[in-house]
Amino acid sequence: DVCSSDLFSKKGIKLALGHSDADYKTTNQAIEAGASIAIHLFNGMRSIHHREGGIVLASLLHEEIHTEMITDHIHLSPEIVKLIQKMKDEKCYCVSDCMAATGLSDGIYQLGKQEVVVKDQRARTPSGSLAGSTTTLYKSFQQMKETFNEAPEVMVSYFSKNVAKAIGAAEIGSIKKGYKGDFIVVDQAFEIVATIIEGQVIYEREGI
Repeated sequence: DVCSSDLFSKKGIKLALGHSDADYKTTNQAIEAGASIAIHLFNGMRSIHHREGGIVLASLLHEEIHTEMITDHIHLSPEIVKLIQKMKDEKCYCVSDCMAATGLSDGIYQLGKQEVVVKDQRARTPSGSLAGSTTTLYKSFQQMKETFNEAPEVMVSYFSKNVAKAIGAAEIGSIKKGYKGDFIVVDQAFEIVATIIEGQVIYEREGI
C-alpha cells in the first residue's frame, strides 16, 4: 500500500509499480510516496483508456519514472516500444522476462506452481494469458537492432546503462575503470565473440 511505499522509500529501497489494476490517482499517490520504476509496462496492468490511464499513463507522464519493456516482439508491438522510447528516452530499458522454457522446445513447463504451455515459443497459462517469455535478453537486443534504426551505442544503453540508473546500481552498466568487468564482446554482425564475467573470459568463440 501507499503507506508502506513511503516507509520503504525512506529506507532507500527501490519501489516498482506493476502487475496491478491500480487507477491513475492511486498510481500518482504511489509515485509521490517514492515509487520510481514501472515494471513490464503495458503488461499485467490496465490499458490506457481515454477516461482512465492507470499505471501506464502515469508512468509515461511522470518524467522521473523508469519504465521496463519486455522486448520479445510478443508482449509489446514495435510501435508501442517506439512510443515508450520517444516518451521516456533514457528512462526506459529492456528486460527479457524469460522463464524455464527459454532456449528449449515447445511443451509444458512450470512457472512457480503454475503450469505453462509453450507453443511457437509463446508461453501461456491454460487460460491463454502470457506467462513470461522464452526469448533471451540478447535475442531481444538483436530483434530491437533489426527493428529500429538507432546507433549501436544507443541500443546497447537500453540493455545496460539505463537499467543500472533505474536501480541505482553503481559500478555496472558501462565499461569504465573501476566498474565491474561483466560484458560481452561482439563482432561486426553483432554475434557474440566472448563473454567476460568479473574480468575473466568464461566463453570465447572457436577460431578467435
